[in-house]
Amino acid sequence: MPMSPLLNKRKPEEIELLNEALNHALNLVVVLDRNDPSKWRS
Repeated sequence: MPMSPLLNKRKPEEIELLNEALNHALNLVVVLDRNDPSKWRS
């Protein structure tokens, strides 16, 4: 299920918190942003 319909019912502040939480969770499991070469490991 796409996230967009779920986020339409949220306030902008809640969406920002969800984005921060997701980014934090992804960093914890070492998921790399493939669009940001500065984060790539050698």
